[in-house]
Amino acid sequence: MFRLVRAMSLNINRPGCLFRRALQNELRKGLAWDMGGVQFQVRTYTGVRGRFPNEYTQMVTTLRPENLRPIDYVTMHGRTGTSIYNPIPPGWDYLEPTLRGGGRYGFARLHAQPGAFPKHSKGFLYFYIPPGQSPISGELRLRITPTKDPASFEDGYDFTKSDGFHWRVQLPKMPMSLRNLAVRDGLVSKSLLAEVDRVASEYLSKRRFAPIHFYLEQPFFVDFSSYTLRIFCAGKGQLRLVKIRNPAREWRPAWRNLKPPYTGTCDTAVVRLELSTLPEHAAGSVIVFRVLKILQPVECVWPNYDGYQVQPEEGSLITICDDGVYRPWTIKLDRNDHESVGLKLFLPGEQDLTPRMTERPDLTLDRNNLQFSDALHISDGQNSLTVPLGDDNSVIVKLPVFAAGHPYKLRLNSFGFLYYHLPPGLPAIAGEIRLRLTPTSDPASWDQGHDVRRSRGDIWSLSILDILQEKRLEPLLEKLISEGHVTPEVLARCKTLSHTFDRRPFQHVLYGLSQPFFVDFKMPKNMEVDVVGPDRIEHFHGGKAYVNKDEEEYKDKAWVRFEKSQDPEDIGKRIVTLRILDLEELNKLNTREDMYWGAKPPYGSPVMSRNSKRELVPYKMDIAGTSLNLLWTDE
Repeated sequence: MFRLVRAMSLNINRPGCLFRRALQNELRKGLAWDMGGVQFQVRTYTGVRGRFPNEYTQMVTTLRPENLRPIDYVTMHGRTGTSIYNPIPPGWDYLEPTLRGGGRYGFARLHAQPGAFPKHSKGFLYFYIPPGQSPISGELRLRITPTKDPASFEDGYDFTKSDGFHWRVQLPKMPMSLRNLAVRDGLVSKSLLAEVDRVASEYLSKRRFAPIHFYLEQPFFVDFSSYTLRIFCAGKGQLRLVKIRNPAREWRPAWRNLKPPYTGTCDTAVVRLELSTLPEHAAGSVIVFRVLKILQPVECVWPNYDGYQVQPEEGSLITICDDGVYRPWTIKLDRNDHESVGLKLFLPGEQDLTPRMTERPDLTLDRNNLQFSDALHISDGQNSLTVPLGDDNSVIVKLPVFAAGHPYKLRLNSFGFLYYHLPPGLPAIAGEIRLRLTPTSDPASWDQGHDVRRSRGDIWSLSILDILQEKRLEPLLEKLISEGHVTPEVLARCKTLSHTFDRRPFQHVLYGLSQPFFVDFKMPKNMEVDVVGPDRIEHFHGGKAYVNKDEEEYKDKAWVRFEKSQDPEDIGKRIVTLRILDLEELNKLNTREDMYWGAKPPYGSPVMSRNSKRELVPYKMDIAGTSLNLLWTDE
């Protein structure tokens, strides 16, 4: 299929122009040149279709992010696909062509899946292995970057399709030329690819559209109107086809052979299988079915349907009605049917069949690297959260408790992501862990969610100082250190401060004088905060503050901050005042007007206090002899 006609020298400064001209003129020539000390040979394609690839062919020399060069920058936008060429050194021991890999050693065709690549789809192709997984689960991805400088790789992001999932080409589907490139880069071995070829041939010999699963909680697309769902389970050197009866079908005997009551297409929804952590399944290993994202509207097509089979809902487990009792759809792995045998390939051993949160990839606290597997399921009324941290470690985190009907009460069957957050303008010791509630377990739904709040309205968090106070939270601290959020210097200072830290309920910690903090104007002593100094933490008592507007006292919650007094008589003194900050963030979830007592103060309203005559006057305090003096700077 390939032949070498003659060799000629190539100006390395302009490889693209000459290469494109060669393509346009369909020259049957072999080109040799040096790039980075490695001699490459262009092997001219004269194969099955009898034509040379078109002028849109682009060059890729590596799939390793650390070895990328500007020449590897590819342009995809506006195209349904592109041809990729990778130069291969002379004498390279080629992988034998396979049914899936094809016979083109140097060229590969990539498609947008589906439609065309959108505008600004420019970046680098690279080989990605999901965290905690074998290289057999690796896939080709496109990293969108602002420039063709390889240093911008870390500033980019993986291209995402319109359905919210990353564009990818799994290793079993990867063209032969790119497999050769992955082997040459040391990303995969030839023995591993031999197993992939076996998997790929069996994959093609059955059904092309059935997805290959490399771990249990791998998301996949479903059609709720189909009779059966099919997936391939790859693990322990085996590949098994698992046929799952569509859980959205009608389960009553007289209706089982009818078409399912709900509409759908091949991409109706994104779902995943997961080990159940429900109390009723604690005695054995049970698989449940969770809907992650609804992509197409799901509607009932049966006239006058009684709703016996519950319509699938985003974020919830699929539920069935069993003799009038609604329960989650399940597969029990203690059986020997084909479903259980195939799904057991994902477990470390058949003797270990209890639900284990650590079966999934290690959880991360990095906001920018969240995966589906990092989502934590939260049920209604739940007051604690079990956080898996790998190596059989887990931490139980206590959540805020709310009364019935409270506007901040956690929703039924919601999801959450724990993540590290450093408030802007504060020192590194102010870092904290927050919990983000999202409508689905897809990290792409982040912007549709909100941070969990305490009952009083401020954001729930675990600061580094909080974590140091409780020994059971040590694995969280180790995670922060391993991911680089907490440095040894920050940890040493926090340990020094923790000896003087006595966290009180409903109390803020100030790291800077102008840092916003929360005040409940209904409380009798609402001006109490902890102040962090260079080497100690002190408690501040500021009495009671008021807000008065149009003779109507405001008696609700607000964010405030200290400011240095600018009054002429206070120049040269350490006098501070208090002002109301914007209530918009506080009121995003507070939509009931009757929850407010009194008129809402506008941004910048002064906070008041009472003098000896019980008259309301602007709040002022000389902090020279108080703990707030630790935060005073002369800037």
